Amino acid sequence: MKRILLLVTILILYGSLYPWRFHAKALPASPLWMLLHAWPRPFHRTDLLDGAINIPLYVPFGMFFFLAMSEARPRAVRAAMAAAGAMLLSTCVELAQLFDSGRVTSLYDVVCNTIGAVIGVGLAGSFPGAISGAINEIESKGAFRPTSALALLYLWAGAELFPFIPSLRLSTLHVKLAILRHPQNWPSRDLFEGFAGWLAFGLLVEALAGRSKALRWAPAALLVIPFKLLIAGRTMTGSEVAGAFCGIAASALLGSSLRTKSVAGLFALIAIVAAGLTPFRFVSQPQHFTWIPFLPLLEAPWESVFQILLEKSYLYGSAIWLLRQGGRGWLASTLMVAIPLALVEAVQIHLPGHTPEVTDPILAMLLGASLMLLDQRRPNAAGDALRA
Repeated sequence: MKRILLLVTILILYGSLYPWRFHAKALPASPLWMLLHAWPRPFHRTDLLDGAINIPLYVPFGMFFFLAMSEARPRAVRAAMAAAGAMLLSTCVELAQLFDSGRVTSLYDVVCNTIGAVIGVGLAGSFPGAISGAINEIESKGAFRPTSALALLYLWAGAELFPFIPSLRLSTLHVKLAILRHPQNWPSRDLFEGFAGWLAFGLLVEALAGRSKALRWAPAALLVIPFKLLIAGRTMTGSEVAGAFCGIAASALLGSSLRTKSVAGLFALIAIVAAGLTPFRFVSQPQHFTWIPFLPLLEAPWESVFQILLEKSYLYGSAIWLLRQGGRGWLASTLMVAIPLALVEAVQIHLPGHTPEVTDPILAMLLGASLMLLDQRRPNAAGDALRA
């Protein structure tokens, strides 16, 4: 329970302080005084919406805080400590928001968060066995100690849904729909990467849950693509949709034999290489090659860095995994991905719109080693549990 409480706390901090752009500024009074006087006046309908968001946000915190404490403590003490912990966490977040761009400090949020935690305590106190049983069942399926396949699905979720912050403004949605309507905004790179990513996704789900479930779940997961229109900073293109449908169809047709997984790995690798070579237009003047790993990423905004790392880690890792499932060793599978990536980076010296660097092949090597260690630690545990 303590690990889940820590995860819930991290998620609350991430969502509450996003986009994490802090700046120093002179305050007219002490931060605590400003918080205590930051109550919405007059009360608007938007405040009701804020309450509807903030109350459920802290329900898991109160629930797992209560369950994480020893049962030797009196229930009233555990409940009071959970509510106090939520109030303290929310207060710290609201004080930090005084220095976070785009955030507004509000005592109303502290009250709503505390109410949410109290509701969570009530649920934990009323149904402790059911909640603990559900958590134990999830843990028994390897959710907290994933195999390589499950870890890659986590990367897939991150690549598709990062930064996990909703954007419900109609004006922003209209802009995203305008991008979707114009084919000139459909890069061929999205087609190749969408095909490789969703081909691997279908076979990953099949490896964990079996073929019959994969044929139902994998196509249903395509709903994630339009959902991205409601996520801050994310868009959807027609080429991405086309690539996703082709990838899911290919995964359903190929099946799960060693030979077909090997073929799927080669297809995914070819699509990744093709994405790296777009727009297939070469220039005579070479670009500078960066030999310092991850340097271009470190120079970019952190949101872009995480999104790019998640997308590349999933694509390269899933290609390695597919080749490995086709009967090759981890080293051979990793080299089969890393070497073409190195060649693509060398060619990108003469390709516009790319940054030729040494990062991608090194990232592939790191992913291959990480996936190998995961499978050596827990061979087939997650897949066997999900099939049960």
